[in-house]
Amino acid sequence: QVEEIIIPEEFDETYENYNELQKKQGFNLEDYKGANAKKWTYNINNFPDYENKKDYVQANIIVYNGNVIAADITVRGEKPQVYIMEFPKDIKNDTTT
Repeated sequence: QVEEIIIPEEFDETYENYNELQKKQGFNLEDYKGANAKKWTYNINNFPDYENKKDYVQANIIVYNGNVIAADITVRGEKPQVYIMEFPKDIKNDTTT
């Protein structure tokens, strides 16, 4: 799925927290405040503990002028979690690719 988004001019607490997550992987959305970008969303079907739950885990990539400016893995459901693109160390990885 692809959608047009606008990076807010002013960050609320949610965006501040999301940007802190992005800084951990070398991105900084501060540089793109007010910019029009595209958010690409991909379903992940082999994330540990969610292999049989369709649409529970998604990879999100935010692109501006052909460059990735943010990315995350979002686990939805009862206890939503957002991770950087690095595989979370607190989850056992028995998945083969």
